[in-house]
Amino acid sequence: MRYLVALVFTILTTNISASHFLGGEITWECVGNNQYVFTLITYQECNWAFPAGTQTINGPQGGITVNMIYMNDVAVTCNGTGGLSCYPNYPQGTGVLNKKVYKSQPTTLVGTPPPAGWRFYWDIYSRPSNAQNVQFPTGAFLYLHSTMYPSAGGCNSSPHFVAAPEKLLTQPIGSFSVLAQSDNSDDSLYYRFAPSTNSAGQPYSYINGFSASSPFPSSLSDTLNGPLVLDGATGVVSYDISSANQGLYAYVIAVEQWRNNVLISEIFRDGPAYYFTGPANNTPAVNVDTAVYPMVSYVGNDFSANTFPGDTLRFVMQCSDNDFNLSNNAFQEIRFNANGSALDSIWGGGTVFSSNASLNPVFPQTTYSGQLSNTIEFYWEIKNEHLTNGKGPHIFQFEFEDDLCPYPSRTIITLKVYVEDVDLAVSQDTVFLCSGDSAELNGYSKSGNYLWTPANDISSDTVANPIVWPSSSQYYYLTDPTAPGLIDSVYVDVTQGGSYNLAFQNGKLQTTGTVTPANVQCYYNGMPFVYPFDTLTPFGLGSYYILAQDGNCTYNSDTVVITSGMSFATTAPGNGGHTGTIAYNAGSLGTTFQVNQNVNVQWIAIPGLVDLHGKTGTGYDFNVKVYDANENEILSKDVVLTKPFDNVLKVPVSLTLVANANYTVAVSGDTAYGFSVFENVVFPSTPFNVGLTVLSATQGAA
Repeated sequence: MRYLVALVFTILTTNISASHFLGGEITWECVGNNQYVFTLITYQECNWAFPAGTQTINGPQGGITVNMIYMNDVAVTCNGTGGLSCYPNYPQGTGVLNKKVYKSQPTTLVGTPPPAGWRFYWDIYSRPSNAQNVQFPTGAFLYLHSTMYPSAGGCNSSPHFVAAPEKLLTQPIGSFSVLAQSDNSDDSLYYRFAPSTNSAGQPYSYINGFSASSPFPSSLSDTLNGPLVLDGATGVVSYDISSANQGLYAYVIAVEQWRNNVLISEIFRDGPAYYFTGPANNTPAVNVDTAVYPMVSYVGNDFSANTFPGDTLRFVMQCSDNDFNLSNNAFQEIRFNANGSALDSIWGGGTVFSSNASLNPVFPQTTYSGQLSNTIEFYWEIKNEHLTNGKGPHIFQFEFEDDLCPYPSRTIITLKVYVEDVDLAVSQDTVFLCSGDSAELNGYSKSGNYLWTPANDISSDTVANPIVWPSSSQYYYLTDPTAPGLIDSVYVDVTQGGSYNLAFQNGKLQTTGTVTPANVQCYYNGMPFVYPFDTLTPFGLGSYYILAQDGNCTYNSDTVVITSGMSFATTAPGNGGHTGTIAYNAGSLGTTFQVNQNVNVQWIAIPGLVDLHGKTGTGYDFNVKVYDANENEILSKDVVLTKPFDNVLKVPVSLTLVANANYTVAVSGDTAYGFSVFENVVFPSTPFNVGLTVLSATQGAA
């Protein structure tokens, strides 16, 4: 009987100490003389007992003791009610984790790793068995590991993760980062998915539709979902989830550290992510203004720049989000965060280079968060120390996140910067100018000596970035006076401009001047509209101006303000600006009108269309409906839009209208659109249209 009691006691003790560990990672830092400080980080469900303050990492030369230096709550931060926290409620299975960090004393490793490397690992009982993608048996062990490989450089530090572990996946489209950082600027990092493994290092089995390389809901698990993509260069994971089981999804990210084409180390993050459908929440919309440094290219939210030492890379990120945080009826707070080894110390960089990139709020904004908008400037003076020849680009990640409780939404902007090694170069091949304007040339000389020729219309001929204002097209040549054989050039293409203006004469707006621009855009109270003629009868009170483009020249006319005459209303649909999800605040815009004769309508034209929130996702973009006086629908047309919206939107239709009868055209869409609407306006008959009277403009409710 004594043996039976002892056996029962042992089983109970094991179950009581079960920790429900969810993930973690192992990294190391070389402190010199083949001594390393190892770091163990673990992620654990909040409502389980903490492990002992001392743990042991297993290595090829024996155990490495690590002591817990701190622990904290890794939870979503948001305003209003509904937020998640370990304390005091300890909610289980909601994506709230307790993070514990353990470090060793300097540990000496003797010898050189074999070609297969030295593996360092730590395992513990147990991990949850309710994952939706991996078949974890009851009592499954969590196994954390990383590998150190031989290298000519001797004592090397591994990369370390600077992005927090992702805890929440939300519907439908989202992304998160697993960015890691190395303290050696010669390193290149590569990211890939890896399998979850048991205490013997053997992969666990995955549920049908999932695998080590596709651990989250995707088109492989359900055709309603989009693809799952991990960017191997930046560590950004993108997903599009429409159909999936709610719950825990285990994933492992491997980061390979390469230097001079030699693999230095592999570190692994074993992480948990919980999927919830959550409330409808728009992703913050971000626009990147690269006008100051136009040598930046992009596809979606992935930006890249080819630069030279001596360049100043500068651009502005403008984020907007007009969603409400429904828990406290306030506009959502847009928060900004950034990662990158070449950032200044405020953002965790500042140790690899002497010249680091800075991030600053744009005046009048004074902080890195705000409601409705958040505008941040990136500024980096690039030098020889930043050269990327033979290694990967500098990686930066900028994150804008709202604070919807309990599941915020985010937009991640990724920037790759390549710094090319040349003795002398001008970054531009051609610069376009309108006569009378000026431009900055961007030159680089490895020696730091410059000579520009000819020396006409230039601020200085011996600096890297002079200002030029030639009156006619010409070449400027850059040489290095200490190495006369080096030469590069830039062609400054000057368009001879003229005058262009807008005046109010004899009751009409009249365009005047000495030039006829190829592209003309009219504006009424700041909203654009298309009008092809050079005279216009004002259709409402307010301000009018014209922006015109002719070759390299942009003409802004004077602004004419009409203070008396016909009334006018400008309105826009307030349909929530959602991005393909079910709208919780949808609406439409209706315009009621008459025509003065029977007419067959072939087009419905909408001038000045502006996409306010950058629609993403699938589904129709725009819908046009027409109702008769009895509110019977006589036309419904879905339209797929293609950017840019730089002209009138013309929707082809086939519709018969009867003279002097009321009709209403209503528009709606799956993002928010703004455009001009004329109210109480009569357009006379012309060779181009029948007489049209706009009676009213109304905005539909949800």
